Amino acid sequence: MKKLILLLLFIPLVSFGQMDYYVSAKGGLNVREQPNSNSKKVAALIYRQKVTIESKTGVKLTINDTDKETGVTKAIEGEWVEITSEEKIRGYVFDGFLKGVKSGTDFYTLTIEGN
Repeated sequence: MKKLILLLLFIPLVSFGQMDYYVSAKGGLNVREQPNSNSKKVAALIYRQKVTIESKTGVKLTINDTDKETGVTKAIEGEWVEITSEEKIRGYVFDGFLKGVKSGTDFYTLTIEGN
């Protein structure tokens, strides 16, 4: 009985901090077979597509990204992560182009309010 109570107390703690991740790159995001930019492209995710991060690789990367509207270039730092999508896409992406929001938060509303 004590184990059941401890388990029931632990479950809300685990789910409380969970995040949903969405593609924040307006041009979409390539999914690769391996965690490097030379690896075979297996799919492309579209802007605002939801993904789940399955694991982090520890492989760091910095990308110089130029905004097509403003022409401003900025360095985006991140790492390669293994993801899955609701459409059963599985592979590796650069997490600098993923935006995490608390589970249950509507990403579409968040981006509109955040502008």
